[in-house]
Amino acid sequence: MSTQIDASGEKQTPTHGQKVFGIFSLLFCVGTGLFHLYYSGYGHMSATILRAVHLALMLTVVFLFRGGKGRNLVSRILDVVLALAVLGISGYYIHIWLQRMSAGSFTGFVIPNSADIITGILMILIILEATRRTTGYTLVIVVILFLLYALFGSELPGFLGHKQYSLSRIVGFLYLTNEGIYGTPIAISSSFIVLFVIFGAILEQTGGGQAFIDLGFGLTGRFRGGSAKTSVVSSALFGSISGSPVANVVTTGAFTIPLMKRSGFPAHVAGAVEAVASTGGLILPPVMGSAAFLMAEYLGITYQKVAIAALLPAILYYACAFFMADLSAVRYGVLGHSKSELPRIPEILKRDWFTLIPLGVLIYLLLILGRSPTYSAYWSIVIAIVLSQLAAVIRRRVPIRQLLAGIKSGVIGSTSVVAACASAGIIMGVVSITGLGPRFASIVIYLSGRSLLVAAFLTMIISIVLGTGLPAVAVYVLTAVLCTPALISLGVSPIAAHMFVFYFSIVSSLTPPVALAAYAAAGISGSSINKTGFTAFKMAIVAYFVPYFFLYSPLLLMKGPWHLIVLNMVLAILGTGVISIAVTGVLKTERLRIWERIVVFVGGFLLAFPEFWLALPGTALTAIGLGSYLHRARGTTKATETA
Repeated sequence: MSTQIDASGEKQTPTHGQKVFGIFSLLFCVGTGLFHLYYSGYGHMSATILRAVHLALMLTVVFLFRGGKGRNLVSRILDVVLALAVLGISGYYIHIWLQRMSAGSFTGFVIPNSADIITGILMILIILEATRRTTGYTLVIVVILFLLYALFGSELPGFLGHKQYSLSRIVGFLYLTNEGIYGTPIAISSSFIVLFVIFGAILEQTGGGQAFIDLGFGLTGRFRGGSAKTSVVSSALFGSISGSPVANVVTTGAFTIPLMKRSGFPAHVAGAVEAVASTGGLILPPVMGSAAFLMAEYLGITYQKVAIAALLPAILYYACAFFMADLSAVRYGVLGHSKSELPRIPEILKRDWFTLIPLGVLIYLLLILGRSPTYSAYWSIVIAIVLSQLAAVIRRRVPIRQLLAGIKSGVIGSTSVVAACASAGIIMGVVSITGLGPRFASIVIYLSGRSLLVAAFLTMIISIVLGTGLPAVAVYVLTAVLCTPALISLGVSPIAAHMFVFYFSIVSSLTPPVALAAYAAAGISGSSINKTGFTAFKMAIVAYFVPYFFLYSPLLLMKGPWHLIVLNMVLAILGTGVISIAVTGVLKTERLRIWERIVVFVGGFLLAFPEFWLALPGTALTAIGLGSYLHRARGTTKATETA
């Protein structure tokens, strides 16, 4: 452990106890990561036991290694007690599961005894505490409300009421079956979510993050507003494997935001560009966000099909981000960088080949060959480990240090997802046992008057409101079990309905008043969080329309004849560019008038909407608005030249 510097600026040498704890934390986290890697490749273990071991290890990491510095002795003792309780309760669960399986009595719901009820309640409380530590209070409050609904919902009138369930019945269902704590979300996180987080952390620790930044800078830095376009490209590359908008902002934004500010962008614009680019990583294949894996499980399709369906909407999202970056450069007069300032692409490839090859392998296995996420993540990690160590030996560096740091970082970084998945499992269990899902869907249909547009709008509002305080995976789980049945019953295809709620669970991190990705970027840029948040919202405006596009037409989800898909995508990109002009209000140095912006915005929307007959009026409106602007701008230019 290296020498630390205290608040007074004096160097402090770690004590013997701190060194021992550091070694123990490294060994435990690396062992946890290697356990998941081994069982994804060669291990043989019952799925239920794997879920229990996975949750036990990850919760132990939360309590022992995510407590933060400066905790007093009492807090440390409490952490150890909670970690031991997790291990003990999980061991008891595995014991009774094996015992009842051998007796053939675990074929369905088992009436819990007193020990089952006590350990089940303790496990629920421990999960709530772990969730509080990793994601905050909001998700904890939501879980508590669902638990109260399970206990007392029978007292509610009308649609929301359900038959009464005892405490033992509820706890037994959540704890002893695969419909609650150890349900689908934990199954997904134990199988491959942790692997993908570890994969991203290994690439980052071995130089992949810097390689993505350098590639983006080398490719786009010479163009107008090149620093902002560097942010878009590098954040797209890194965000597609990081799985967290805030982590992406902190990683790539530490370089791109100061670069944008030095280039001439205002601080709030620099933060907004990075927030938009980083958030898009969760909807960009190959990895996307963890909720995408849950979507594949819910729909009963391969992850490859989910990723392919998400590709064109993700391209539209980043096309909008690119247009916004370019037009913002026009507005603030930001030029590109000189060739001497830019890194050379061949040098980047020669220097960082060992971090780029594993990502290519992942894309090839996951999207082209269509292999399972577990298989793809396993071999991508193995190749990343081998190549990083080979490169370290060639460069005469300590080969194992960065690798171990990457595995540890990945394990600790995935604990927030695991805690959220465990809490989501509780919510899903309550929805399942009470039958809330179908009743809530009936309410949405009733309130919408069987109008798809109104039902979709209500679903969007629910997703955005939940996203103000919940992680994306929890927002997706809630809206998927409560709202997608309503959309499907109104004629929407299942994948379009799930993709709709998935999108809004992601962009909620950009939606004021609580826009977490924008707030993280504002912290780096030193700008107002509200100003940065609203600027990011405007820059990502197309992301709020795209879900409606594929709700009404399957073309954007790669469903239909190829010639129509291509035509629709071309029109959608043109419409996105036109909408960007309307939102920024510039095309050249002079600003568009209000009426011109409105006309251009409507024209761009009609161009992008997947109904080809709307392209003609969209083109006409765009021509009217831009024609007026260009005529006025040309006259201003001539007058200036004459003067």
